[in-house]
Amino acid sequence: MRLAEIFIAREAWQRLTGLKLPPHTAYRLLKYVKQVTAEYDVIEQQRGTLLREAAGVKEGEDASVTPNTPAYTQFVRDFGAVLETDSDLKPFELTVPALLDLLGKEQSNVLSVQDLGQLEPFFKTTDKD
Repeated sequence: MRLAEIFIAREAWQRLTGLKLPPHTAYRLLKYVKQVTAEYDVIEQQRGTLLREAAGVKEGEDASVTPNTPAYTQFVRDFGAVLETDSDLKPFELTVPALLDLLGKEQSNVLSVQDLGQLEPFFKTTDKD
């Protein structure tokens, strides 16, 4: 899995963690989400560093770069390289179909197609998927 997949899935994880699951699964998922959040925090820290470098400001100062400038182009290129990096995060022990079975048919336990697409890389796959 690439860091880009972790970076874009934050809201989908927030929706999933708000759904009701069996207690043991919920606890295991909680521990996994802590790992995902730690990876996200590292990505966000790197993004901030690259943004400050592109803007030419020091740590702790507000930074922004104007689109269509050389600084912006450099930031996009450097952050894109970060996002293309592979993560060491291992998939969660369930497959997506198994997770969906655990969520059941309760109307409040609903994920969008977009959520599932963003979450899918985090779960084990089978030949049947």
